[in-house]
Amino acid sequence: MAQYTNTSLERGMSILNTLGDAEEPMTLTEVASRVDLARSTCFRLMAVLQDLGFVLKNPQSGTYSLGFNAYRLGQTAHAVEAIVRDAHPFLVKLTKDTGLTSYLGALEGPQLLICDVVVPRKAEKAPVSARMRIDAHAAAAGKMLLASRPEDEVAAFFATHPPRRYTGKTLNAHDRLRRELREVSASGYAIERGEMRDDIEALAIPVISSFERPILSLATIGKVPKEGGVRFQRRIDAMHAAINDLYEFRVFGR
Repeated sequence: MAQYTNTSLERGMSILNTLGDAEEPMTLTEVASRVDLARSTCFRLMAVLQDLGFVLKNPQSGTYSLGFNAYRLGQTAHAVEAIVRDAHPFLVKLTKDTGLTSYLGALEGPQLLICDVVVPRKAEKAPVSARMRIDAHAAAAGKMLLASRPEDEVAAFFATHPPRRYTGKTLNAHDRLRRELREVSASGYAIERGEMRDDIEALAIPVISSFERPILSLATIGKVPKEGGVRFQRRIDAMHAAINDLYEFRVFGR
């Protein structure tokens, strides 16, 4: 078999591997040192990778992390599609058990892509539909996924796509949004109360998968009971049961 080499490609892959292994965003100097490159060479390569969407540079701190296309390559649209396909019966059961519209969403940069929606029979129309894209910061499922990303990466998203204010309850200030995402990360769930539309409330949790970070989140739409109350706990328990059943099915075939 013929052997081919491409130094620039090899160096670019070394940079991506280095950023992927890092627990926190890295400076140019740190990356250059780790991959044994001159700073100028490393800067040029990362500029190309940044243009292609594989590297993300935080304009405030100047640090680098993996971009959306790097995660998309590792997770691939096929992986998302496979999980969504397998999850549909569990969404149907969840909607039947709770009487609430349920949906799955995936993060695409600063937006949330609605992948599947199941509506109760009694409902005339759902406030979301499959293939719809909405701003992630104003939706429970979007906030759940944003909270799983490094803060520098989220800041870079909104540096080019400022969070829009839809209602008086939308969190569009960076400091307030950052605090809420930290709370979401700590609690393991996200709540939306009139942030995209005044008449919408939703509760979201991450979808368990083999990936290090969740690539999908599950949300139920309907008035969210007071946190810590019995009705709130029953709802979130039903959602976790659906996700656990999906995981058991995908991993163990049961």
